[in-house]
Amino acid sequence: MGSRPHRQIFAKVNAPVDKGIANLVSALSEFPTLCTLSSCEGGAFVTFRFGRTLAESSAFLCWLSRKLVRVNGAKLSAEWGGRTSVVFTLRCSPSAVQSAADAVRQAAMILDEQSCGSRCKVSGSSPRLLGRFPIRESCDELANLSALMLRDLRT
Repeated sequence: MGSRPHRQIFAKVNAPVDKGIANLVSALSEFPTLCTLSSCEGGAFVTFRFGRTLAESSAFLCWLSRKLVRVNGAKLSAEWGGRTSVVFTLRCSPSAVQSAADAVRQAAMILDEQSCGSRCKVSGSSPRLLGRFPIRESCDELANLSALMLRDLRT
């Protein structure tokens, strides 16, 4: 008799990372549906997954790319990770890690203000998630999030 899969949610996890890339990993963690896969200060990169759908991942790629345009040497790339998964890699020069972290943090705050501001209430979430990225269970709300990112991309 096989076991049924358990429902999963996003949770913050502390993990050891290279000191020189820690600020960027921490900044990316401001997006609750982002899962860091690997990082290295030597190559100044972080690989991660974002979102629950290809549409959400694609919108995030375009949206975050625009936010990183002012960071000298920052490169955000995406690779199909199989099925409905996209693996992102954010690279920059080691000297630009702090600038990239600042741009990512600012992007997280901008999205938070545009999407839910002070009225964001996430059922069953920790206080750390409240007022951050609008995590919702319904497909309609995820579609609205993608539309918000695309609207921001057009401006």
